[in-house]
Amino acid sequence: MPYIDGALMQANQLLAGPPPGLADLAAKLDDVGSVLEAAESLGLLDVLDDDQVEVARAYAKALPPEVDAAILGAVRSGLRAGQRVQFLWRPAQVHGVRVETIRSRRPGVQGTLTIELRGPSPAGDEWE
Repeated sequence: MPYIDGALMQANQLLAGPPPGLADLAAKLDDVGSVLEAAESLGLLDVLDDDQVEVARAYAKALPPEVDAAILGAVRSGLRAGQRVQFLWRPAQVHGVRVETIRSRRPGVQGTLTIELRGPSPAGDEWE
């Protein structure tokens, strides 16, 4: 999914930072109401070309409200808990989300929250 791979890679780099920085990122999401607003607030679309930004925005706007809320809630929850957050994407006929958490046994490390996004490609090419 080339149209949002760059944004997901940027998100994974940003949200995998050291735990003290994760609380600052969580604070940036306090006033956002959607995945699109969160992506814009964190600068995740800045790595995309202009035409790809428009496709990514349209894709985020097409998320069903329940999926949008689940993704945003999972990110907020993970960051507030000091967990590193990583995104995966898998093609599917319909939008969905799967959330998994892996707790760490090491002191001071909270683990990783994995958010697997599922849905059609914004370019409509995953079934070709």
